[in-house]
Amino acid sequence: MCVPRLWLVLAFFFAFSLRSATPSLAQVSACAPSAQAATGEQALEIEVDGLVRRYLLYVPPSLDLTQPSPLLFSLHGFTSNMRQQKAWDDYDRLADENGFIVVWGQGEGVPPRWNAGSARFAVEDDLMDMRYIETLIDHLSRVYCVDAARIYASGFSNGGGMAYRLACQMADRIAAIATMSGAFAPLDCQPSRPVPVLAVHGTTDPVVRYNGMISPVGSTPGVEAWVAAWAERNGCQSGPISTPGSTPQTTVIAYTDCDNEANVQLYRVEGGGHTWFGSQPRDQYPAFVVGNHVTDLDASAIMWAFFSQHSLPQD
Repeated sequence: MCVPRLWLVLAFFFAFSLRSATPSLAQVSACAPSAQAATGEQALEIEVDGLVRRYLLYVPPSLDLTQPSPLLFSLHGFTSNMRQQKAWDDYDRLADENGFIVVWGQGEGVPPRWNAGSARFAVEDDLMDMRYIETLIDHLSRVYCVDAARIYASGFSNGGGMAYRLACQMADRIAAIATMSGAFAPLDCQPSRPVPVLAVHGTTDPVVRYNGMISPVGSTPGVEAWVAAWAERNGCQSGPISTPGSTPQTTVIAYTDCDNEANVQLYRVEGGGHTWFGSQPRDQYPAFVVGNHVTDLDASAIMWAFFSQHSLPQD
């Protein structure tokens, strides 16, 4: 009569021991930040190939530094800088609300710029900005608990072109990209995997024209043609499907049923100019230079909502 009871006791003990010896998912994914890890806004420098490069970093004070966090790059436009881009996109607000790390990169040269694939924008060599981004990813991943499957790139104008180049040539590390008024240089774009893409663009952008342009500074494709090419690259089976956006002047053009769920979206904004939509009007250039600024469409929130749906495929 004692044998069944003994087996019950042993079975309970074995199950409890096995459960205790098996770490939880949180334990498996947790990591220890380095002594350099700090929260809040920081203006920092990093050496890349002997050149000192600058960047702004924001880590929410409420972020659990022992848990893997998404990392978002925000890249400024031609002649702009990291602080101006931070004032426009206001990503630190969204980082506080959603728990991710933001890094605003700083281009080189006079005026500041990114080599997004055009030789006219190369400062030192063709790959210096690619190495800068990759070095930052490696460095920040050593200092913080960065989720390697959730690293994203967004950019404005020339910075949008740089995000495009990252998607083409660093698809093994960049989970998805989003661009605002992106200036896309011609590239032999052959990413190692399908990359989810979101573009936001005004139809009356006087700087990077919606229907494309040819100029001494560089040529850019029409935005809808560029998005369609991405959809083809990603093997999308449905689209383009147009639906009304969240504001009267916005239409969302979407491609779905793509390989690895790498969907492609375009927010077409009627009458929109060359600005970061949703930012404070006082921070913008004059309308006669950049066109109409759209305040009721939060481009940053749209981009983060898109990013939060995508991560690198797991092996």
